[in-house]
Amino acid sequence: MEILFKKMTVLKEDFESLFNLIKETKEILSKLNRYKGNATYKKAFLGKVAQLNRLNKFLLAKIAKESNPAIKKAFKKIEGNIETITEYKNPESSLEKVSYIEEHWPDIEIALEESTEFTERVYDKGSRFDFHLDIKEIIKKAKKNILIIDPFIDEHLLEITLKDIDKGVDVRILTNSRNADKRGKFTKLANMFKTQQKGGFETRETEEIHDRGIFINDKDGWVMGQSIKDGAKKPTYLIKLQEPKKLKGIYEQTWNISKRVI
Repeated sequence: MEILFKKMTVLKEDFESLFNLIKETKEILSKLNRYKGNATYKKAFLGKVAQLNRLNKFLLAKIAKESNPAIKKAFKKIEGNIETITEYKNPESSLEKVSYIEEHWPDIEIALEESTEFTERVYDKGSRFDFHLDIKEIIKKAKKNILIIDPFIDEHLLEITLKDIDKGVDVRILTNSRNADKRGKFTKLANMFKTQQKGGFETRETEEIHDRGIFINDKDGWVMGQSIKDGAKKPTYLIKLQEPKKLKGIYEQTWNISKRVI
């Protein structure tokens, strides 16, 4: 799993290099369009075309071995436009092709993002920082809403885990009422946090939960072996659910009959 993640990260960096080169080419094309026939800009354009040709061939070879169909499909949309730029070396037609590539580039970014996202992590005892970074990566992806299921919460959840969450996100936390005496400064900080979280913030408690989970944007969900504040003090895991809808639905039912705390 780690090897696959590193491989996809490198591919993402290669694509970023390609897009940066395309943007540099566009900048020169814009100058050529303004100063038609300028020999300096024409030479610079041809230099970028040569770089683009080399990088495109390099990526084509990589993608030929790539098993992810989404990446292949996204690249296929712009592949012909890159080849037209490198083959015809025509400033007028190239500017139009570059605009098309920019328009469809988000499809590649989405495909790459989904490919580099981890689906499973296993942590050795003491790997707390690694666990923390992965939880923060999930939190960062929350753009609409987040539901956290965790029997054991304290101020750590607000001061560290949720510290940089988008203020437009609706945040809900479902915890276990039997552990209320272990929450430390959570309640005091939660009331402060609520005033700043424009998207909404609410905490409820029940005796009906034991497991831990995170659900974001009404579509993705993860389960973990330990509470966020204690993650990887002992060996544990973090797994992305392939079908999170059913489990989230069960927690939503529990949420609806749970006692409101904040």
